[in-house]
Amino acid sequence: AEFWRRWHISLSSWFRDYFYMSILLKFRSYGMIAVLLTTLFTFLVIGLWHGGNNTFLVFGIVHGFLFFPIIIFKKKPYKHDFFDSPNWIIKIKDLAQAIKTFFYFSITLVFFRSESISESFNFLSSMFYNFSIPKDNRLGILFITFVFVSDWLLKKNEREVLITNKRMYNWLITLSLLTILTIYFLNQFLLGNENKAFIYFQF
Repeated sequence: AEFWRRWHISLSSWFRDYFYMSILLKFRSYGMIAVLLTTLFTFLVIGLWHGGNNTFLVFGIVHGFLFFPIIIFKKKPYKHDFFDSPNWIIKIKDLAQAIKTFFYFSITLVFFRSESISESFNFLSSMFYNFSIPKDNRLGILFITFVFVSDWLLKKNEREVLITNKRMYNWLITLSLLTILTIYFLNQFLLGNENKAFIYFQF
């Protein structure tokens, strides 16, 4: 649930306030069944918002089903900051939750990027039964590492890393970030063998 509150905030907030709540209030007398079906229907529409292909429909439906355990078991959000507890058991639990969320979301992206449902399942089958370290596009691993490190450094205040009293430190961090991003996007969109367009440009 926290992932959807923080990711694509404008889209998820709009659907929550003007779509999900409107339907739920109308059928609130049905209790948990109404919550489950409204959640599923909302994510279905969110999937279709991204495109008319049936793969986007499945993308939304899978996200809806992933919310079911949270609703059924009434899991409450964490009251502490991510990885901020002095208790190592809680830190390990937080890490496991983060990895699990990343894994589930990565699975849904297979449907998001595939041309058909059959292609999605073929890709998922290859992920689990023919897994191998890629020989090309390895800069993607560097980019993912950069994202994880940045998220860790900015967990309390997104400005505290870039704005300090040490000017040389500020320049070093900024230059490092710009260099990594430049190398990644040059590799992805200009130096690759294929004409790769940013995903939302394709709609």
